[in-house]
Amino acid sequence: MSFYSHISKLLNKKNPVDDLKSLETSWDFLNEEFKYLSGTASGSIFVDPVELVKTNLETDSDSSFTILAKNYKKLEDRVKIVEERQRVSESTQTEWILDNKSKIEFLENQLIINEKVRLRQNLSALIEIGNLEENWNQYGAKRFNQNLIYKCMNIITETELKYQPEIFPTGRQSIQFEYEPDENHYLEIEIFDSKIKLYKRINSKSISEDDINLQTAINQINEFQSKF
Repeated sequence: MSFYSHISKLLNKKNPVDDLKSLETSWDFLNEEFKYLSGTASGSIFVDPVELVKTNLETDSDSSFTILAKNYKKLEDRVKIVEERQRVSESTQTEWILDNKSKIEFLENQLIINEKVRLRQNLSALIEIGNLEENWNQYGAKRFNQNLIYKCMNIITETELKYQPEIFPTGRQSIQFEYEPDENHYLEIEIFDSKIKLYKRINSKSISEDDINLQTAINQINEFQSKF
C-alpha cells in the first residue's frame, strides 16, 4: 500500500484527530515506509517528514491531515523525481557500456579480419619468394631453399603468432619478418635454414641476438606488438 493510500485512509477516518497517542503506530509505520521508499532512489532525500507533520498536528489539529497530505504529496513528488533521475542515469550508463562493448567487439572483429587478409598476402609473398630465380637481386643471390619457405609458412599459420609481419627476402638466403608500428619502434626477425636472429629498436635503444629459438621469437613478436 502506498503512502498516499495510507494518508487517504487516515483522512477518511471519522475519529477525532486530537488523540495523538492512538495515531503513534500510524506515524511510525509511515516513517518506516518513507525511509524504505526514499532509500530505493540514488541519493536519499529523507528529511523525516513525519516528525514535521506531527509537529503541525500538535500545534494545529484542525488542519493536520490537510498539512500531512500536502507535505506528503510534495515529498512523494521529490522521490519520483529522484527515482526518475536514477532511472535515466542507469539507462544512460547501460547504453554507454553496451556501446563501448559493441565498439570493442567491432575492433576485435576488424583486427581478426585484417590479420586474415595479411595472412593471405604473406602466403602469396612466400610463394613468390620461393619462385625467385638465381640472381634475383642482380647481385648473385641464390634461389631459396624450399624448406625455408615451408618453415616460414608454418610460422605464420601453425604457431601462436598473433600478428602478421611484413615479409621480405634477403640476399643472405634468409627471410625477414618486420614490424614497425611507428618511427620509434622496430622489430626484425631474420629466419635462416638453421637459426633465427633478432633485432629490436625501442626509441634509441637497440637489442640484437644472433641465435634464438622459434618460441622465443614468437613471444618477442607478440609482446612487442601488444605494447606498441
